[in-house]
Amino acid sequence: MREKTVRPPNAFLALSDLDDTPIEYRIPDLLTTEGNVLISAYRKAGKTSLILNLIAAMTTGQDFLGGLTCEPVAGPVVYVNLELHQSMLRDYCVDMGLKMTNDMVLVQDYRGHAGKFDLSNEEWRMEYSDRLWKEEAAVLIIDPISPLLAMNGVDSNDNDMARVVLENLGEIAADAKLDHLFIIDHTGHADKTRARGASAREDWADMLWNITADDQQGSPYRNLNVIGRGVGGHQRYMRQHKQLQLATGQQGAAQPQQGTAPVSTTRADILEYMRDRIVTSTKIQMKLGLHQSTVARELQGLISGGRVKIVGKAEGKGAAPLYAIVEPSF
Repeated sequence: MREKTVRPPNAFLALSDLDDTPIEYRIPDLLTTEGNVLISAYRKAGKTSLILNLIAAMTTGQDFLGGLTCEPVAGPVVYVNLELHQSMLRDYCVDMGLKMTNDMVLVQDYRGHAGKFDLSNEEWRMEYSDRLWKEEAAVLIIDPISPLLAMNGVDSNDNDMARVVLENLGEIAADAKLDHLFIIDHTGHADKTRARGASAREDWADMLWNITADDQQGSPYRNLNVIGRGVGGHQRYMRQHKQLQLATGQQGAAQPQQGTAPVSTTRADILEYMRDRIVTSTKIQMKLGLHQSTVARELQGLISGGRVKIVGKAEGKGAAPLYAIVEPSF
């Protein structure tokens, strides 16, 4: 079992003492290896399916959304259920590829008993963080946050009160030294792209994941939009054969056959922009709105495939490489 140490008081640090560890990713561009995440979705948009698919990826090493590499976590994922009947949750787990023998997933059923998740009680918070530590947990998931807000007497539109609940959860995560704290929230009726109620929830999170469904009724397509510290991107996916599968990215496009690799348009977009141009990776990022790590990864793939080459370096500080398309020879 890990040895738990008491956190020292916050020291005064010189700038040179700040942690210089480069950002690493559990899922490239979408999820760093540490941080708090707020996942918001309109009702019935598939938030629970997405989070269970993510749990499967984090605990088994299987791809996230059927095509995105996910670095597994080192300890169990604790899923705090505040909404679903146990039998329904079990069915969802099976659908999303979670085996009932997976001992890396621990469930706490607080449905109908949210008041017992006593965040306002400092002693309870300390005991709960100790329990997470003893289980060697790496991730805590609260699904959804609304019952905890209600049972703690929080007005959903009160920023100060909502922030207290989130900070209490963050304190638990910090004391237990978790890699991730995921908070699941419902979006408001008017705006399906942001969490309902107080904006403090979005300010608090390191990363914001928002799930939206296509406007066409009955459409199987969903959109995952991610913004935050060190992350950013969009993934389009659908539910196929009870699994979540990356889609082709086109509205109404034919569903890929089972076992077909998902099609990515990112490299095609980069090549289209680079046509008749010599550019730096920063220019590509700015023009296409892509994250730095995405551009770096895709350019490396294009270079390895012989589609792009480095033709020199830009002038000025940093001397960034210049990239150009390799013209076919006949």
